[in-house]
Amino acid sequence: SDLNELWFFTDDTQCPVCRNTFSYLRVRASAVRPASRDTDFRIAYRTVDPSLYAVSVCPHCAYAAYVEDFGDVDAEERRALLATRADRVAGVAHPLVGERTVEDAVVSLRLALDCARVRGSGPRRIAGLLHRLAWLERTRGDAEAERGLLQEVHAEYVRVYEQDPDIQDASAMRVAYLIGDLALRLGEVESARRWLLECVNMKTAERQEGLLRMARERMDDARAEQRGGLARSA
Repeated sequence: SDLNELWFFTDDTQCPVCRNTFSYLRVRASAVRPASRDTDFRIAYRTVDPSLYAVSVCPHCAYAAYVEDFGDVDAEERRALLATRADRVAGVAHPLVGERTVEDAVVSLRLALDCARVRGSGPRRIAGLLHRLAWLERTRGDAEAERGLLQEVHAEYVRVYEQDPDIQDASAMRVAYLIGDLALRLGEVESARRWLLECVNMKTAERQEGLLRMARERMDDARAEQRGGLARSA
């Protein structure tokens, strides 16, 4: 199909794993029109959805990673990724370098997850990729698949919060908020309130008004949910 020049431009990159150069589509910032934002930061778009293109996939060896750090592979990771190449390639029906469907984006994220695990990436990277997968299931309207992924994401974020030595103030606050939001989405109201309170009470260098407002709104949601639950069981 003809390239929509208003939405996309073509870029070239070299795969750090197999060393082949390839062209792929990138979304023009000027084409992006956000329509709404969910409480766990998923954005719905009016025009092209840039989240479908967050991950770049090599058409030769199916190595996949976020566009912005596609090239950051060390020698040891490269050996591990070359060794697992055949399995990855087998899972890709067509090159993921052109316009993408939601289905294509799901495949690209699953490949990125595989690669992140082969590289031994930390829980923060794994959580982010799983969360994006959950958003795509929400886009597709598959509530069951989304719920299963959100349970995995929730567990990863708890691991990040408790074990990641590099987590800074601002990101710790955001992670606490997300754990609370996801707990509420999963129906764990008491746990949600605890984590949202943790987020609200956190002392950070600069106050994050937007995040604090969102956390308080979600605490209101949790209270309403609790009252509803009590009313239902009465």
